[in-house]
Amino acid sequence: MDEGFELPVNYKGQQSMFSGQLHLYGYTQKIEILIHGVRVLFERDEERQWRAIVPPEQLESMQSIDRDLLQAISDSIEEVLK
Repeated sequence: MDEGFELPVNYKGQQSMFSGQLHLYGYTQKIEILIHGVRVLFERDEERQWRAIVPPEQLESMQSIDRDLLQAISDSIEEVLK
């Protein structure tokens, strides 16, 4: 089951919307967010925090994406899922 949604993210004082898709793999959830044309997967790490996973073929495209934006998206995912 893959569900599409819009994720509101507050970043540098501005509210933005990012397209997302929820992917369920058994007991595991992965959330795919489209950031400036790059598909980034978010999944929980060992400490139950959301981390960004980027496919190797898209690493070069990631240079234009700020780390603080990835953290803001992780925070928004956590807030929505509370």
